[in-house]
Formats: sequence, structure tokens, C-alpha cells
Amino acid sequence: SWAGFGEGEGRRESEQSEGSEFLQAMEDYVREYNRLGRVALQGGDVRQAEEVLKQAVDLVEKDLSHNTALLILSLNNYGCLHKRVGRPQQSLELLSRALSLLPAASQSDCDREGVDLADVLLNTSAALSALGRHGEALSHVERAAQQLAGRVVGGGAEGRDARLLAVALYNTFAEQQKLGLAPESVSSLGRAVAVCEAWLPAKDPLRETVTAAYSRVKGENQQQQQQQQQQQKQ
Repeated sequence: SWAGFGEGEGRRESEQSEGSEFLQAMEDYVREYNRLGRVALQGGDVRQAEEVLKQAVDLVEKDLSHNTALLILSLNNYGCLHKRVGRPQQSLELLSRALSLLPAASQSDCDREGVDLADVLLNTSAALSALGRHGEALSHVERAAQQLAGRVVGGGAEGRDARLLAVALYNTFAEQQKLGLAPESVSSLGRAVAVCEAWLPAKDPLRETVTAAYSRVKGENQQQQQQQQQQQKQ
């Protein structure tokens, strides 16, 4: 009967609504696990961070794999933890998965979950560097710097973008140094100083670190030039 058909439709709509509410609740749990994991990691509570970040990854892979951006967020954070506790290989595996999934996630979904390609690239570069794979590390950090520079130069940057750009350029300098690319490394460090001076307060720890490194490298270069000049005279 039509009455029976209507009742069946109503039940299905109710079940769909309950299913949607359940998935929403699960997504909120994963977001909270990620938030708590980041807070614990920043506070040095590695044990707590690992517990909740593992739960986030397990939960999203089991029930929420359709939410690609949330999976990327969870893999990125869990990868950071593994790098922090000295497991660069496991970190790289997680971060590589996150990178491979990024093209499948819409920009609006990434924005909603707080996923940033530059952030994932920086973390992947750090894991590669810890494994001694400096050429690949340089490639990833240069990609991150390029993307961040576009946002900063484009005028839509926030303070976080400028800070991340300074970090990316400083890490570029470090990788270039390890690869023996001295002139390029000085150029990257000079760009990092310029970003710090334009965007960060004078007493900011990152700005002080970058500026001190630049002064040291410039002094070392001057000494090398003087030694070369003396050798030529002899």
C-alpha cells in the first residue's frame, strides 16, 4: 500500500540520518585525537601522543577512509611523531602515503581539516634527511619553499606561512650544505634572513637562529676567501 511504502521510506531516511550522524561523530573523534596528539607532542608527552595519534589513524582507516583529507591529516601527524622519537623509516612510510593521497583530496576538504601540502613536504624532507637521503630531502623542501613563497609574495599569507617559509629556506640551506652546494646554501640562508626580518619580531627565536647562522656562514666564507688570497700570493 502507499501507506506502507511511506513508512518504509521514513525508516530508510531515519537510518540514513543515523548513519550520517554516526560518521560525523567518528570524524569529530578523529579530529580531537589529532588535536590531543599535537598538544601532547608539543608538551613532550610522547607516550600520550603516540596513543591518541595511533587511534586516529586506526579509526580513520577502518571507518572513514572516504575522508581522504582527514586520513592525510592523521598520517602526517603520526609521521611527525615517529620522526620525533627516532623512527625515520616509519615516519617516511606514513608521510609518503600522505603525499600520495593529496591529489585525491579537494582543496576545500584540505582547508577544512587543516591539511597543508607545504607542511607535509617539510615533514617528509625531515624524515629523508634523517635517513641520509639529502638529495631527495632537498627536492621536497624546495617544493615546500616554492609553494610557501608563492603564498607570501601573493599577499594572502598569514604569519604562519611566513614562519614556515623561513623554516623551509633554512632547511634548504642545511640540505645544500650537506650536499656541498656552498654558494646555493648561502643564497638560501640569505633569503631566510630576509623573510625573518620582514615578518618575525626581532627577538623571535627562529629569527635569532637564522640570523646567527647567516653571520657564522658569512664569517667562514670571508676566512676561506682570505686564505685563498694568501695562497695565491705565495
